[in-house]
Amino acid sequence: MSDVRAGSRLKRCLAWCLLGSCLLFLPPGAQAATSNSATLQWTANQEANLAGYRIYRGTNPGVYGVPTTVGKITTYQYTQLLTDKTHYFTVTAFDASGNESLPSPEVKKYIAPSSPSSGTSSPPPSSSLSISNLTVASGATYMVSAAGLQAGGRVYRDRAYTFTTVPTSVQGAAYIQTANNDKAATTTAFLRFTVNQPVSVTVAYDVRLTPKPSWLSSFTDTGKNLVTSDTTLRLYARAFPAGTITLGGNASGGDGSMYSVIVQPAEGPIPDITPPTVALVGIQNGKSLSGTVTVSAIATDNIGVVGVQFRLNGKNLGVEDTTLPFSQIWNTTGVAPGQYTLTAIARDAAGNTTSSAPVTGTVANPITPPTPISTNNPTTSPLAITNLTVASGAAYGVSASGLRAGGTVYRDRAYTFTTVPTSVQGAAYIQTANNDKAATTAAFLRFTVNQPVSVTVAYDVRLTPKPSWLSSFTDTGKNLVTSDTTLHLHARAFPAGTITLGGNAGGGSGSMYSVIVQPSAPGTTTVANPTTSSLTISNLTVASGAAYGVSAAGLRAGGTVYRDRAYTFTTVPTSVQGAAYIQTANNDKAATTAAFLRFTVNQPVSVTVAYDVRLTPKPSWLSSFTDTGKNLVTSDTTLHLFARPFPAGTITLGGNASGKGGSMYSVIVQPSFPLTISNLIVANGAAYGVSAAGLRAGGTVYRDRAYTFTTVPTSVQGAAYIQTANNDKAATTAAFLRFTVNQPVSVTVAYDVRLTPKPSWLSAFTDTGKNLVTSDTTLRLYARAFPAGTITLGGNAGVGSGSMYSVIVQPLVQ
Repeated sequence: MSDVRAGSRLKRCLAWCLLGSCLLFLPPGAQAATSNSATLQWTANQEANLAGYRIYRGTNPGVYGVPTTVGKITTYQYTQLLTDKTHYFTVTAFDASGNESLPSPEVKKYIAPSSPSSGTSSPPPSSSLSISNLTVASGATYMVSAAGLQAGGRVYRDRAYTFTTVPTSVQGAAYIQTANNDKAATTTAFLRFTVNQPVSVTVAYDVRLTPKPSWLSSFTDTGKNLVTSDTTLRLYARAFPAGTITLGGNASGGDGSMYSVIVQPAEGPIPDITPPTVALVGIQNGKSLSGTVTVSAIATDNIGVVGVQFRLNGKNLGVEDTTLPFSQIWNTTGVAPGQYTLTAIARDAAGNTTSSAPVTGTVANPITPPTPISTNNPTTSPLAITNLTVASGAAYGVSASGLRAGGTVYRDRAYTFTTVPTSVQGAAYIQTANNDKAATTAAFLRFTVNQPVSVTVAYDVRLTPKPSWLSSFTDTGKNLVTSDTTLHLHARAFPAGTITLGGNAGGGSGSMYSVIVQPSAPGTTTVANPTTSSLTISNLTVASGAAYGVSAAGLRAGGTVYRDRAYTFTTVPTSVQGAAYIQTANNDKAATTAAFLRFTVNQPVSVTVAYDVRLTPKPSWLSSFTDTGKNLVTSDTTLHLFARPFPAGTITLGGNASGKGGSMYSVIVQPSFPLTISNLIVANGAAYGVSAAGLRAGGTVYRDRAYTFTTVPTSVQGAAYIQTANNDKAATTAAFLRFTVNQPVSVTVAYDVRLTPKPSWLSAFTDTGKNLVTSDTTLRLYARAFPAGTITLGGNAGVGSGSMYSVIVQPLVQ
């Protein structure tokens, strides 16, 4: 992979966080500089065990290449920067243990194109290669030869051997004079040195020695020899980025001589040959597994991880996960009891892969599922389902008898239910019409409920793919069988109010879905969006001054794409049918302004950018959006859909950046659905609950104590949180607390700073560096992202004084 993204790969604080630095440019006169150079200066970090700084540079905001490690200096100059480009910089500090600070605020500098001058001018000087910080495990004194590699030059510091035949490709190159007394060294990190630019390192290794040390297998045999007055040395080369390079020992068991090291500036791009690292987390060897299991992995790479493929007994478990956090849901319901082996394979952009150590678990699903703990039943009034509206005009109805074997499935067919899962027996259900099975309307079925509910859609197993709107529902792993087919159950929690479902989208054989509606189980809490009012899109501002507008008709086939063209939409994916969209102007297709389009939304939304498939590369700002794999077709071209969630407030998009040809993007805006937290299960049976008021100063911390929150960090103010019980502070059960969420979330565990060590399951969480203060103690915040589904946390494991953790849950949009 060729880049590192700020805010993800740089936030690598481990046991503690260093303080970031303030980064700025020195004025041109502060240091000798060329027109294509940039001199950086930053404030010194005051940590006692500071080891140095790393500078990250790139030509797109927030996207950087391999960092330059510069020691403890606080001023650094880049030269020979690409012209007619804006270069972006950020700096981090790191300590001797490898902990790295958060990045400094990003700074940028535009390097103007070189202007031709009259007369004769010499080309700009190239950046000189420097080799520094030579460290040898044996303590011997190595040095870089000042004369460069040439016939007659001295090979070692402790022998009089000289080079007699030097290949043209390395003549005059810098080389490190090693010591022949070190020829038997086997230390893994024997020789270290630092280079200030990408280089090609050639190791000249004695042909008499076999086998070669294993670390040399990552080098390429050049087919060339360097001859000395003692022996012949074979040349093996490998490219390295700027920074510290480590070589292993020579590992000469008997006769033979020490290697020499030749260092030359690299030509062309540096190939990435370093594989990623990956480890499974959250599942322990030998533990019992049941129900829905979230399989997660932590993967790192010197450049970046692009995907993780989870495997179950050697076969792929789902598709490769290409977004953080890397995880996969494994529904063990119905799986035969026994041992199963899980692994994860991490992949980087260069194709390097690594497989994790295997983890073996035993599937042992309980015969009787645990009874949910009753907390706060939101209502005791009877469930009412009203205002049934169907886009096709068909007459749907709610069955008076409830869901049972023998009941009629549809209003227009005689099919009956034959096998009904216990969890939905007797539930209210909507009798739909099988004639509507091919409907694709985004807002096909609407109805109103008077209390929070769980809606289960029973969808025909013969139909693939499922409609996109169903992806926000959780696969329950259960089936409802009819005299016609088998319907698979997908569930989602909704607050009281109007519920909208999309069309069945059954393209061929198959039947219409059924809809089951049940009052939310005790312990289910819906965390409403900041507003329940209709979505509003306002304050449209366009850098070009063009008059953009929000289409009143919603996105549909036949709708007009642009304000300045007659192109229309011809094929609209179900997932965005009827959605609000901004009519842009095709004349703006070449705009490159970073903040080109701004608008304001009054609630959390999903923004989908429809971008012309003919245009490559895509603008860098679009890299923060997720490729949906779907296309929106117009009478002019095909637009590929890229989506990203945003909170309420102002949203900024960049320019279309079409160098030539192609069309301007369109912008689709849809409300985000509310977060629900349900199925709270506590191992010891304590009654936990989700606070209706949200996290705030003065709120009650526990269900069994009067302690209150006194200081709440801004990042979690107003968030949903689970009120735990302080009596549970000594619990050590591995699966102590379970709950279900209907969308991807960030879970923050607030853990008492007085307790050490922390429980092992908390090591999969990231220390945010923030504290939540209560009237009893200070709680440190540790965060981790989870997909929609069931989340399991371990026990607090507080030995001695200390209090129970609190759990904060926020949608990932925040």
